[in-house]
Amino acid sequence: MIALPILAIAAWYVVNVTRTKPPATFAIDHLDRLTTAGTVSLAAISPDGKYVVHVKGTQGDPSLWVRQTATASDVQIVAPAPVIYDGLAFSPDGNYVFYNTYPRPGGGVATLYRVPVLGGAPSIVLSDVDSAIAFSPDAKSFAFTRGVPSKATTGILIAKADATGIRELATLPQPARFQLDTPAWSSDGGTLIASATKGPVTSAVFAVDVQSGRVSEVPGEWTTIRSVQWMPDGRSFVLDGADIGVQTGAMQIWSVNYPDGTRTRVTNDLNTYLSASLSADGLSLATVQNEVTAGIEVSTFPDLTKWRRLTGEPGRADGTAGIAWLPDGRIVYTSSASAPSQLWIVNADGSSGHQLTSTVPVALNPFPSADGQWIYFDAVVRTGRCIYRIAPDGSRLEQITRGGNETRPVVSPDGSTVFLSLREGGQNHAARVPSGGGDPTVIWKGIFSAGDISPDGRQLVGSLWSEEHRRSVVGLMPATGGEPTLLLDIPGPNATFSRDGRALVFPDLRTRPYRMMLRPLPNGAGTYVGPPLPAVTFNGALSRDGRLAISRGSQQSDVVLITGVHSSKR
Repeated sequence: MIALPILAIAAWYVVNVTRTKPPATFAIDHLDRLTTAGTVSLAAISPDGKYVVHVKGTQGDPSLWVRQTATASDVQIVAPAPVIYDGLAFSPDGNYVFYNTYPRPGGGVATLYRVPVLGGAPSIVLSDVDSAIAFSPDAKSFAFTRGVPSKATTGILIAKADATGIRELATLPQPARFQLDTPAWSSDGGTLIASATKGPVTSAVFAVDVQSGRVSEVPGEWTTIRSVQWMPDGRSFVLDGADIGVQTGAMQIWSVNYPDGTRTRVTNDLNTYLSASLSADGLSLATVQNEVTAGIEVSTFPDLTKWRRLTGEPGRADGTAGIAWLPDGRIVYTSSASAPSQLWIVNADGSSGHQLTSTVPVALNPFPSADGQWIYFDAVVRTGRCIYRIAPDGSRLEQITRGGNETRPVVSPDGSTVFLSLREGGQNHAARVPSGGGDPTVIWKGIFSAGDISPDGRQLVGSLWSEEHRRSVVGLMPATGGEPTLLLDIPGPNATFSRDGRALVFPDLRTRPYRMMLRPLPNGAGTYVGPPLPAVTFNGALSRDGRLAISRGSQQSDVVLITGVHSSKR
């Protein structure tokens, strides 16, 4: 007769006491570096925490490796290939590695593969997969993201374990859009979480009900998010991201309570962390720790045999987010020396280098006017990204656009017009605005981002999405607007006009190290000029008088294993 009251008390305890118990958040116990190659770009840990699969890139093609976390054993399981790896995951039983790759250069449609964990012949699983896959707790299904550039949408899709029965679970109303990153499946199988962009400079985590597809936002905005991973109790998750207002790219690992969004730092240092992958017990986290150092070097074009170092100090990255020549021979470039990224300027002999901007949060993509009176750039502000200009002496800072969706300025030779990329409906369109400021006008509704303008001001060259070829390609567009001409033979998205306007100059991204090519217009064949560029080259700009400035340095990226403890915080 007393059994029912006891059962009632037990039920009350489960419902009320366990629900009020604080979530188990991830905290660092100790950190170990698993690789020392310095060229790792992606990593994922096996469910049992015994293996880490990672991508190694050298001056050749990237390859796939597996490392035992308890030993120094490092085994190549997929040979080098001219591809871009975009996602890694283990099967629930830990016997297979799933990975997806894009063709290089140009991107296109990614293909999902499966390979035994200790090596073997890879097999194709599915095409058009834009993230690593996440298996359901019962291992009967997996989730992934798929972008549709022509519609400016990204969906979360679910497929059966054999890659059949694919269905779209959820998308987000514009301007919000799921990122092309891995969704994470809760341990009870009922909820997926995924990162999404909400606006030009804000991101958030969204929860998706697996049965209904209903989407809800986890409170709290971020500048950037890359990876999200559930903790085993389903009441918190970890991510690598940048807190709101931090635009330096210094991604850290965070622990976030669910569903209230309360956040706690896991890492708190000057490194950048490029991913987060958790073992099934939530006690081991694999990530890639990244550090970029770069300086500005100059050589004559197309000779490129001797280089002169102008800038560069340990711990700073110069020119990685933009570099350009002024008509008087000075060079303007971005630098992390004054983190977050700001514009600096230096003479062509390396003298008188100094900071140019300081009153905007972040400055990127400088483009001087032909008369040298102004330097246009895009700045990251709280409302988005806008176009600014500043005089080369650091005076007269002016805001040119205010919509929060404008990037990558390109100035007409006569200085009257600024061409830019205008983000509308989730797509980047070619637009223009008077150089003194105003509202941008779209000149072509397709996806196009200009990188340079011809010396006569008649043509823009830039990258665009070709739905027919299902990849990004280089194209020429009339400066007045209109359908671009596709240049399918140019291997990569970056091309500028030669100083006489008769050819395009670009790096061949198929080679390691890169080699510069010259392609006569309109229909000439591209040929190599000069020896290979120094390794590692991040960026470049051609001067009017035939000099090439590059951002050159090193990138140290290695797998780090963080062994954690579960700490409870309200």
